[in-house]
Amino acid sequence: MRHRRSIIVRLVAMAALLVPTSIVLGASPAAADTVDLSCTGTQSASYSPGLTLTSRTVTASGSGSFSCPVSADPTLTGGAFTISPFTYTGTCGLTANSNATFTYAWNNGRTSTVQVNVYVYSTLGVVVATSVGPVIAGEFLGDTFAFTWTAMSPSPADCLTATGVTQYAGPITLTMTSL
Repeated sequence: MRHRRSIIVRLVAMAALLVPTSIVLGASPAAADTVDLSCTGTQSASYSPGLTLTSRTVTASGSGSFSCPVSADPTLTGGAFTISPFTYTGTCGLTANSNATFTYAWNNGRTSTVQVNVYVYSTLGVVVATSVGPVIAGEFLGDTFAFTWTAMSPSPADCLTATGVTQYAGPITLTMTSL
């Protein structure tokens, strides 16, 4: 069992190194842009049934919250979001690219709706997801939105079981920039 866990830990570490650098760098604001909002926090996601190495239909949902130490709006210091349940075909070894629209609720009662390209890379219990696109409604309208989530399952070895990985959780970063 110890040998199996050691192999899994090494595979997870290798997976983290294999995430294309352009994904992570692509989520950063350009040097000439003004950072209107910078936040950090956590996100969790649930899957039913769990993700395994075999592709199958799952229902996913999630939520997150964050604090924003940098904000062009002094009344905005944090926020939250919910990912409504949706069904897709997934595995523990997934690379996906899609478009999505999300709304973030801020502590000041306002919202921001973003239309983003989402890129997800996951392998053996580790997920890296990035989203980049414009703010299309609400606070910071017209800004460029960038989001990164790096998460690990509490039980990466579950990818190898029939039950699968049912949860991921990890830190998030979120920025909104303008020219």
